[in-house]
Amino acid sequence: MKWPRSRIVDNEGVLRVQQVVNAHGSIFREIHQENDIGIDGIIEIVKDQKSEGLLVAVQIKSGESYTRKNQFVVNVNQEHLDYWQNFILPVVMVCYSPNNNLLGWTSINRYIEDSLRERLPIRSIAIPFQNVFDENAISKSLYGIALERKDERILFRSADLTLGENPNDRRQGLLVLESHPASRSTRLLVELASRMVLDEDINNVQLAVRVLGASIAPTKWAWSYNNPNWDVAFYAQRCCFKSDGRHIRRMMGAIDDGFFGRRSLGEAW
Repeated sequence: MKWPRSRIVDNEGVLRVQQVVNAHGSIFREIHQENDIGIDGIIEIVKDQKSEGLLVAVQIKSGESYTRKNQFVVNVNQEHLDYWQNFILPVVMVCYSPNNNLLGWTSINRYIEDSLRERLPIRSIAIPFQNVFDENAISKSLYGIALERKDERILFRSADLTLGENPNDRRQGLLVLESHPASRSTRLLVELASRMVLDEDINNVQLAVRVLGASIAPTKWAWSYNNPNWDVAFYAQRCCFKSDGRHIRRMMGAIDDGFFGRRSLGEAW
């Protein structure tokens, strides 16, 4: 059986990542798969010898083909981006250079979000050599990334509040969902905002209109065609198309009395 050099280097990269994770005191679980699109492992972050259920998925790239002067560069396509963005855990990329004996890393989710915010096409992911993947990176950066995603349990409570009897609770729930990066571009938020258009509290109606406006706004911008939240914009459009006279009158009243800002126009995130 032939065992190519590339496979040896790939395995070396995985082992190096595992060594760093083990040295930190955390847990690395390798995922064996044939394709090169998905996830190579999951890191369970342990703090003070206690596991808090903080998980980060990792994509590992090994070899000198990814090195360019003082950085790693990994070419990607839309299939890669969609896979990583839709993965249930936050995803980081770790690159390994055998010649430099170096591991570099970046948060893929944040990289994509930053590029979209700057309206830049994403054809590759660049990782400066100074972004070293080591025990310190796990303790500080990866821990924070995993903690953000763990906060999503709050979102279930927030969604439940939007359906409650108290208008202040409803507003609080929708505000949290609108603000949190994990929920602010979802069909769930759009659906709950659509329901709140008929709320008895005009402040809640104004908030609902702002959310719907921000959700539909990507259709104004050509650059948004690369946005993974494009489906959400179409869903928001369909919800508005289904509005009847009651919805229209309520929304018009909210627009007359409310201030909505740049976010509702899609000009700010």
